[in-house]
Amino acid sequence: MSWAPYWWPDCSSVGNTTELTPQQIWLTCPYVVKDGQFNPDGRQVNDVGEFDTMANAVLYNALAWALDGSSVYAARVAKYISTWFLDDATYMAPNLNYGQMQRGPKGQNGTHTGLLDLKCMAKIVSGALILRGGKAPEWTSEVDTGFTDWTRSTSRGS
Repeated sequence: MSWAPYWWPDCSSVGNTTELTPQQIWLTCPYVVKDGQFNPDGRQVNDVGEFDTMANAVLYNALAWALDGSSVYAARVAKYISTWFLDDATYMAPNLNYGQMQRGPKGQNGTHTGLLDLKCMAKIVSGALILRGGKAPEWTSEVDTGFTDWTRSTSRGS
């Protein structure tokens, strides 16, 4: 989940003369775009930052495994991918329904710009391909098939 970073509340039409709580602002004030002006509210939910951190960990651990051969690195990659994409309790749904959501009274739906939140997916796929190509024992057929199925289960997949 992420908030659209350049959208700001415009409470001028709400008619409230007192200070609004953040919850009231999010639900009652329409939001307007201010191109180039980053709304710091957008980082109250930092799933994008966490996803990017995980993507870096996958790629760098896969590269470390390729250079060093230590099973510790390959096991980390398999664990990160299992946790983020395969485990029923923790997996990320293969859609962007809540990517770069615009707050306000018109709803809480993601936007097409939510695709930007997955810009680091190439690092994750590259890490997986390094382990697959190198036949890392920790990269099991279960993890490989599960991750492949996840990527294909999006409405835009294969």
